[in-house]
Amino acid sequence: MPTTKRVPDTLRLPPNRRPVPTRTRLRTRSVPIVAHIAIMLTLPVAVYVGARASGWWVTTGRTVPSTALGAPD
Repeated sequence: MPTTKRVPDTLRLPPNRRPVPTRTRLRTRSVPIVAHIAIMLTLPVAVYVGARASGWWVTTGRTVPSTALGAPD
């Protein structure tokens, strides 16, 4: 009569060993809090300055010039 090995349902480690998580291929890195704050402050200012420089942000009540919309002169 052949004997078959029974495969356990769960992985059992010896009592003196602790499981160690495996590393992912791309290590996850957290963004430092100072860099996060700098990005959150710089990004809106950069959008505002870029929009003002290109003519898309107008707060004087005037209309956007047709050249800003891509219309030929």
